Amino acid sequence: MRLFTPDTSGLQTFKDKGKFIMAWRFTIIFVVLFSAMIPISFGHHSVVTILYSIISFVSTVILIYLKLTKNYHAIFLIYSITGTVLCQYSLNMIPEVTHYTEIIWMFVIVVFAFMSISKLAGWTFLVINVIGLIWFTLFNLNDHIAIVEAQSLSNRITNIIEIISAFLVLGYLVNQYVLFQHYSQLQLKKLNFNLEQQNEAVLSRNRENVTLIKEVHHRV
Repeated sequence: MRLFTPDTSGLQTFKDKGKFIMAWRFTIIFVVLFSAMIPISFGHHSVVTILYSIISFVSTVILIYLKLTKNYHAIFLIYSITGTVLCQYSLNMIPEVTHYTEIIWMFVIVVFAFMSISKLAGWTFLVINVIGLIWFTLFNLNDHIAIVEAQSLSNRITNIIEIISAFLVLGYLVNQYVLFQHYSQLQLKKLNFNLEQQNEAVLSRNRENVTLIKEVHHRV
């Protein structure tokens, strides 16, 4: 098993295999990304370092769970809930740092929920995150502007890494959506072709039966 291509032998459908691979790859990315950002942020914003540590720990546990069980179904919900809680906490409880990365991650979480869980989950996380943004704008934005600190080089580096990572995750989600849509279209075309073949076979047998009946009737 290669790092980014896990064993999917126990999974039956294309959808199950695709979603398991997606969960596996996201988990590896999160483990590597946020583990690397822990030492970068260490000593500058202790709360941010703790948040990175939480994400790294959760992702590591999920990776082990996926390896042992291949059960991806709850993973997407765990990521969506964890990401939303941490983004809202950072947005509203850590006023001294810039918050554009949280807004980008919230957008990614909503798209992630729509694609990996369900439309209902997507709308739910959309509403929750919009409410959090409204709350921040009404009650915390002015305080944030008043006390926001000049960002150190390490903070700017972590922001850049987060932004790039968020857009890469978003791009991968869009790519998976296109892949699933393409596969669905191919399956639909295959199904329609099989139905056409079956209909043609039925019509051919009907024509043969009609011809046979006419011959019998003629002989009688």
